[in-house]
Amino acid sequence: MNTSGLAGFLLAKVAEAFERRSPKDRYDIAFVLLHHDAGGPKGVAELVVDAFAGDLRGVRVAIDGLRANFAESPAQGPSAYAGQLSVDHPEIDDATARDDSVIAVETFHRL
Repeated sequence: MNTSGLAGFLLAKVAEAFERRSPKDRYDIAFVLLHHDAGGPKGVAELVVDAFAGDLRGVRVAIDGLRANFAESPAQGPSAYAGQLSVDHPEIDDATARDDSVIAVETFHRL
């Protein structure tokens, strides 16, 4: 798998999050989906599909695991994202950050 570029970075992070279960990886994934110039989670998903359409079966379990970790606002993924975001941007509402990350990961997963 070619890990250069945004698509490769994101899939590598998804695989790391699945293996290591680190809050930092979950934060990084949500942050990239929400704040990269690729056009939000839909744009990032399109980049991933364009770059790795034939190779996604090998990481499908990790992508499904990511979705499970962001299934609802109190889950591990949104907690990790909102927790770190509040350190960097204390003015951002915790519930909004959590909900944004749930929607971003669900959109990425669906596409």
